[in-house]
Amino acid sequence: MRKAVNIICGILAEVCALAVILLGAYIHFLTS
Repeated sequence: MRKAVNIICGILAEVCALAVILLGAYIHFLTS
């Protein structure tokens, strides 16, 4: 059970990191 939670958290962390990068690029594109 704990392993599944770790896998889910890892996936969520990667998705969040990707979303932050995309959001940063989008804001940079808008403000440039």
